[in-house]
Amino acid sequence: MKKTFLTAAIFCAVSFAFAQSASRNVLLESAVGTWDGFTPDGDLHIDSLNLQYPYRFFIPVRFHNSDDLETTESQGIDNFFQISSYPGGMVDRVLFPGNSKVSHSRSAWAGNVAQRINVGAPVQLEISRSFNETSQEISARVKASFTNPVSGDMRIHLFVLENNVVIPTDPQANNYSSASAAAGGPSHPFYNLPASLPNYVHNYVLRAAPSEDSSPFSGAQGTSGVIPSSVIKGSIYSHNYTYEVPPGMDVNEIVLVAFISYYDSQGGAGNEVLNAASTYLINPPDFCLASFDFNQVDDEVSFYNTSTTAGYDSLKWAFGDGNTSTMENPQHVYSERGVTFKACLALFDSAGILCSSTCESIRVTPVGVEEQLAANPLELSVSPNPLNLLAMVQFNLPQADNVSVEVLDIMGRSVKVLRSGHMVAGEQAAAIDVTALPNGMYFVQVTTSADRVVKKVLIAH
Repeated sequence: MKKTFLTAAIFCAVSFAFAQSASRNVLLESAVGTWDGFTPDGDLHIDSLNLQYPYRFFIPVRFHNSDDLETTESQGIDNFFQISSYPGGMVDRVLFPGNSKVSHSRSAWAGNVAQRINVGAPVQLEISRSFNETSQEISARVKASFTNPVSGDMRIHLFVLENNVVIPTDPQANNYSSASAAAGGPSHPFYNLPASLPNYVHNYVLRAAPSEDSSPFSGAQGTSGVIPSSVIKGSIYSHNYTYEVPPGMDVNEIVLVAFISYYDSQGGAGNEVLNAASTYLINPPDFCLASFDFNQVDDEVSFYNTSTTAGYDSLKWAFGDGNTSTMENPQHVYSERGVTFKACLALFDSAGILCSSTCESIRVTPVGVEEQLAANPLELSVSPNPLNLLAMVQFNLPQADNVSVEVLDIMGRSVKVLRSGHMVAGEQAAAIDVTALPNGMYFVQVTTSADRVVKKVLIAH
């Protein structure tokens, strides 16, 4: 396998006096193996998080060890972070309280992902890429735009992933089978499946982590020498990578993941991820692209799916008020007036992976004073609603501003601050973990210098 690398290009711009946080995309790296019978349950946890969070806010990576999908990079990451339990997972490579290692149990992934989404990021990432069909070479450029001043040993990473990977000669062990340990009992989705799963589909498989460093730890170390040890706000840095796709990989299933992290040679808490981004290498065959139209009469809306017809296997509508549908062209009646709802259509491929999504704002005609009470200039949405365990808060800032996102009880008292600080313009997000809040009516409030927007939510465990 040939790997060549281009020279880094560095650009700097003058910074402003105050810091702004960007929206965070959370990276979950999990160690797996076909020999590990608990890996299928880890896949279910990732599937659940994929459904919970829109594409881009949550980025999973799975690195295999001691099986046919093991790579030098995956072995290096496993050794660098001293991962000893499978399927162990690292959320933004953060050492969370109560853990002795960065890698931790899948039971804590959901709560830790929610926690990290609420931490503003000091940098925004972009991936531009091209593919040469003749040489089978990927050219990718990772661009980092810093919105905050940051200092430390920071590295740029590029991961090459592949989805829908099947290895017929290496079946997946299943400890949840009734013919095996039946670890999850009869209610587990894998209980009625064999103890050995042939043709198991593996997704988010780490295939390579290009780096000039040829050591086996290069996947964990990333690319050094691009970002200086002290960065001012407004600085922009980029690095170009090339990678030759080896025979046997499906270029239509390749995903590129870029992220920036601190680096600590001890492999512990000093390797925190600052932010991440991901993109398909090329548009998949019969490219999956979500689109829809709608026709509104007062509070009744008819939705029409206008997506590409051959690029997806299933779909899901989220109407922005907690209700969903899997119908092709549903009709929905909104129970609240004077509210702007964000209706979204998500498309999934045959493996259940989100391949495209799109959203539209729908303003339900207000009645009297409700227009003032429920005005939504920030396009605030909370999904799902009612809430059970986790929910996603999304809103749009017309300009950079000081912002507070918090949960209020029925008396208007703040019970949980989700995010607070100066945020950049554009789409922003926060996650709500309501496992510790009692059932009842609450409000999600987003406050800027110009607006205060409130969304009523119901917690029902």
